[in-house]
Amino acid sequence: MSPPDDPARGILGTEVSRSLAHAIAIGFVGAIAAIPMVQAAVELACDGRIQAFKVFRGVPTRGHLARFEKDLTARSMARRAVQPGLQAGLIGYLGFGTTRAIPGLDGWLFYRPGIDWVAGPGLLEPSWQTRHAREMAEAGLVRPDPDPLAAILAYHDDCRRAGVRLVVVPVPDKVSLEAHRLSHRFDATGPYEPPTNEDYHKFVDELRLSGVDVFDPTPETIDPRGPDCFLKHDSHWTPEWMGEVTRALADHLKSVLPAIPGEARSWRVEPTPASRLGDVAQMLQLGDDQTLYPPQTVTIDRVIDAANGRPFRPVEGASIVLLGDSFSNIYSTPDLGWGDSAGLPAQLARRLGRDIDVIARNGADAQAIWAELARRPDPLGGKVAVVWAFADRKLTRGNWGAVLAGPGRRPAPDGKIGMDRNRPRMKELTR
Repeated sequence: MSPPDDPARGILGTEVSRSLAHAIAIGFVGAIAAIPMVQAAVELACDGRIQAFKVFRGVPTRGHLARFEKDLTARSMARRAVQPGLQAGLIGYLGFGTTRAIPGLDGWLFYRPGIDWVAGPGLLEPSWQTRHAREMAEAGLVRPDPDPLAAILAYHDDCRRAGVRLVVVPVPDKVSLEAHRLSHRFDATGPYEPPTNEDYHKFVDELRLSGVDVFDPTPETIDPRGPDCFLKHDSHWTPEWMGEVTRALADHLKSVLPAIPGEARSWRVEPTPASRLGDVAQMLQLGDDQTLYPPQTVTIDRVIDAANGRPFRPVEGASIVLLGDSFSNIYSTPDLGWGDSAGLPAQLARRLGRDIDVIARNGADAQAIWAELARRPDPLGGKVAVVWAFADRKLTRGNWGAVLAGPGRRPAPDGKIGMDRNRPRMKELTR
């Protein structure tokens, strides 16, 4: 019997023989070592080199190590063998998503950054901007700038000086317009105001008070019984809602621009089915044989030149340039799998009856998009308007440093830039 002051009193002891301890230790080490050894043997036999040694082929910078880790993960045989089945079980039976894909109700999927945008800190919060700047600096970005307000005002000033109108189009995230499909805890018994970042409306008001033309396509209210605005398993808008937004945007441009130079164009539409597994479903990496999320089929309206029968293509010399991201590229570029010549650029050209210029890159931040425009010999020459459409969740992501007029340029808003102070907004987008 243990003495009263024995600290181990009441704890059951376990005796393990030396041979069993050795067997457990050897088995554990063997299990850990077997996976990389088999991986290395297969790579050596198939490719003649071992992927893990790639870490020694470059300077060990943060970027090099991040790319090495990403490549190593992508080529892992154990991951490809185990992850699809495990993930299918977790999401199919327990409703667990991943760091990027969040399951909603009735098979709907949401992109995690969109939820972070709505539920996270205000985009104008100084402490958040400081933290985000530090994260970008640690990631190796040069001159990181997390402040979208200063950048947009700088670009607006550049455009104003060149006699060009800047029209900013923040596209609301899926979680804002389909919040009733995310959780039963969201009360959607009737129309509701779309949730968004806590500083978003203040941000838009500050831009407009400084003369920036902000076209906000967010509906005033959402009717849960109305048609979908977003694809079920994808992070992007449906062709129908994109068409409604484009029609209203074209009407707005016609009302604020005295004239749109260029030869009038006549376009026709060619309804075409497009079927694809959504990008959020692909993020789950369930494998090609998964049955949880079937492809979704939609009808897109391809825009065709009525004169020569050719599909829409951007024209660099056009008087209106559209700067965009994947919300512009979906239904526009075949690499996204949702058809071509039917996206926001094509529909805007059709509604305006003109050619338009386009710079749209998937996942690119504001600085990268404007840098591509700035690399042209005369970025704003011959333009009457720059339409800048981007996912509103990017207001808290990426680098916003102004580049068109030179690095580090930050004009302070004075409220008297000379643009009109109208507040265009789509009052009614009945769903």
